[in-house]
Amino acid sequence: MKVAKGGFSLIELLIVIAILSILAAISIPEYGKFRKKAVISRVEQELTNCAGELVTEYAANGVNGTLCLIYQNNTCPLELDSLNDQIKIETDFCSFHIDNINIKCEILTDYRNLNGKIYCYENN
Repeated sequence: MKVAKGGFSLIELLIVIAILSILAAISIPEYGKFRKKAVISRVEQELTNCAGELVTEYAANGVNGTLCLIYQNNTCPLELDSLNDQIKIETDFCSFHIDNINIKCEILTDYRNLNGKIYCYENN
């Protein structure tokens, strides 16, 4: 009687490698998209926090401008227009290059009659 040897055939191994390759081809680009969204969201949140600090500093000391530090070495100058009660970016927008992603941020002042909404997006 012949005893069967354990193990996988070449066809079975090739099928597993093909399935793993397909999964990697799908997941790697998706990971990049999620990473970009996370970086952009973090920049937007840091600018929002900086705008809040600007309002607090204005209320406490009357200072109406600040330089926001984003991701350690990127800056964005914000100013408070006390006549119109609006926070503005001095140059209308800020551009950042973080982790090989070009990001542009603007403050939309016509956002439902509020002081503004900070909006950041990938700038291609």
